[in-house]
Amino acid sequence: MEYDFLFNKSTSLLRIGYNVDEQRKDESYYDLLASEARLAVFVAIAQGKLPQESWFSLGRLLTNSGGNPILLSWSGSMFEYLMPELIMPSFENTLLYQTNKASVKRQIEYGNQRGIPWGISESGYNMVDANLNYQYQAFGVPGLGLKRGLEDDLVIAPYATMLALMVSPSKACSNLQLLANEGFEGAFGFFEAIDYTKSRLPRGKNKSIIQSYMAHHQGMSLLSIAYVLLKRPMQRRFLSELRFQAALLLLQERIPRNTIFYAHTAEQITEHSTISTDTQIRKIGTPNTKIPEIQLLSNGRYHVMITNAGGGYSRWKNIAVTRWREDSTKDDRGIFLSLIHI
Repeated sequence: MEYDFLFNKSTSLLRIGYNVDEQRKDESYYDLLASEARLAVFVAIAQGKLPQESWFSLGRLLTNSGGNPILLSWSGSMFEYLMPELIMPSFENTLLYQTNKASVKRQIEYGNQRGIPWGISESGYNMVDANLNYQYQAFGVPGLGLKRGLEDDLVIAPYATMLALMVSPSKACSNLQLLANEGFEGAFGFFEAIDYTKSRLPRGKNKSIIQSYMAHHQGMSLLSIAYVLLKRPMQRRFLSELRFQAALLLLQERIPRNTIFYAHTAEQITEHSTISTDTQIRKIGTPNTKIPEIQLLSNGRYHVMITNAGGGYSRWKNIAVTRWREDSTKDDRGIFLSLIHI
């Protein structure tokens, strides 16, 4: 595999990707040690495809979680911290080992604070496109990720708990039992996710189960189970590669004794996360407002606009289904149904 077309010599980092249609390189980089990027960078260095500077160019911003230093990731997801551990070995009393333990501990604390089962990672959530496909996004624990607004969503993914089996097997098992008792299992194992975000829930519901399965999340779950029950078979295979053995010192970076913590801490974000995310519902009891109050609805193809007086229009793509003319003084254009009481 050749990395040259993605490698930036001035930063010693790999770009996110290459847009073939537009024939241009992405301007963003994989630049954090606490991410899946460390697996690709390690392998490339061991193969002699990238210089060792690429490893030390990966970001090492630290925050303080429960008195322990922990590497910051982009979104604070379980995937970013633990996916590489499905294949790579880890060593006690190292920065990566400490980070993995602290990230799982913080995930457990955050779940307890919000009163839900723990385990947050990138996953599907309770929103669909025009073809009724669940949408996908990176979710994480506030304070562990550089990404802002993590406290606005509350989505747990059972596969995140599966990943935690490698770090805290007893607590992960207890959480998996809780998920099973809550009915989050289907014919093919645990469902993709459970969305607790109030703004995306039907009225009167406190959660929505994302009833789908993603093959790579199921695969990661199986690898994590193998890690625990079969005594780390993938890590043994990894260590059997001589080139990887020669680069293992990169994985044994010590925990820094004195460091400056990044101010974006878990404690600060947790305080902010108590802000309600309830959707504000407008209730308008009269059609006689000074200006029309409107509601816009769309699934991307079919569009509807309706006012509090009953006026409005509907449109399919660029075709007007109903006639309408803007007139804020009368607001009498649209399709009306008259109810007459006799």
